[in-house]
Amino acid sequence: MSIRAILVEDEERGMRALEIKLEENCPEVEIIAKCWSAQEAIDAIQDLRPDLVFLDVRLDQKTGFDVLLPLHRIRFEVIFVSGYEEYAIRAFREGALDYILKPIAIDELKGAVQKAKEKIAAQANINRIVVPISSGIRMVMLNNILYCQAQDNFTRIFLRDSKKTIMTPRLLRDIGSRLPSQQFYRIHRKHIVNLCLVTEFHRTAGGSVIMENGDELGVSQSKRDELLSRLAGPLDFC
Repeated sequence: MSIRAILVEDEERGMRALEIKLEENCPEVEIIAKCWSAQEAIDAIQDLRPDLVFLDVRLDQKTGFDVLLPLHRIRFEVIFVSGYEEYAIRAFREGALDYILKPIAIDELKGAVQKAKEKIAAQANINRIVVPISSGIRMVMLNNILYCQAQDNFTRIFLRDSKKTIMTPRLLRDIGSRLPSQQFYRIHRKHIVNLCLVTEFHRTAGGSVIMENGDELGVSQSKRDELLSRLAGPLDFC
């Protein structure tokens, strides 16, 4: 399995050290770009869509966190590489997979890459979920799910290829936790929608979406801005 990676570092010595250690110890990592500033990194990530980004904390007048801030839909793993351990807690809060201190220890680097490899492979293999039903269990393809609706202590799953629905004795939040967050979004306390199958957004009456089958679902005011941001961006997973 090849991992497409971008290296972000503002010092020549640090960049070269990371590059050499990856080439010698992590052959599965394919370096597709080397960036020397926050803006260069943002542009490269948006253009090349890597699997993994090695990110320094301090980048001249900016930081690695400034790289992540404008990327609203992060669909890559992040490994911070820094000489400053005081930023580690914030890095993990921002969703970093790992935090490696300089000088880079080979075992730590290999361990971080292995974690990235496993997580990337797992995400690539998620194409269905298994839900309990009254007669047993049901395998449901993610791309076949229009939306999920809370009904007391049950969840009703609406499918795109059938007029029938699936009723499962699981709370909506339980079903939602098993759906990939980049593709599914909870627009209301009652509904989780497949973003790939939203065809329209209406601003009237606080906001609503029209799904592929014509169903109209209300959007909570607190969810509206995030929903619009996600719909406006590229949905590469669809």
